[in-house]
Amino acid sequence: MKKALKIFLSIILSMIVFVISAVWYLYFSTTVRNRLGDYESRTTNFTAYSDLHPTDVLPKLDDLPEYVDISYQYRLKRMFLWSAETLRLVVTYDKETYEEEKKKLEDKNYLDHVVKAEYSDESLNRFLIPEFEFSVNSYNFRILESEDYPHTIGFIATSDEKNSIAYLYFYDYYLDFIASMEPFIKDYFRYKW
Repeated sequence: MKKALKIFLSIILSMIVFVISAVWYLYFSTTVRNRLGDYESRTTNFTAYSDLHPTDVLPKLDDLPEYVDISYQYRLKRMFLWSAETLRLVVTYDKETYEEEKKKLEDKNYLDHVVKAEYSDESLNRFLIPEFEFSVNSYNFRILESEDYPHTIGFIATSDEKNSIAYLYFYDYYLDFIASMEPFIKDYFRYKW
């Protein structure tokens, strides 16, 4: 009898561990993909419901000039019923190519003001975009125009020190506001800025 009870309790305990693991994975985990071969499909098949699409922010790999180094990451961060998706492409060039590519970025439509949510109760007012230009270490960030802040944000960052250009795309339908841009970038776009 004791042996049957031990087996029964072992099975129950195993099932509980399995259910907790499955729930944790489905609702409280982060999926990361770094394979550059997935880049094109991730950028073109992204299902964001916004006026700003990843292809408006991130370049096609075939359109890039010769580069020294490239770093790509797709990240899906889950927290219960909420999830956030990010795409990050950082391209490092030689000095001359970097300067040429940096000049091309001036044609983009960048945000030129902070964006604040206005409510009748002023205590509820929050920044959707608290800074439209900011720096994280040697990278200078600018935000692209969008009609769907803070749910969808496109960033372009340049580093004269590293001769690098970073293209970042963020999508989270449930995000209400952003307190500060630097912690936001560090939390959602894991990279050694």
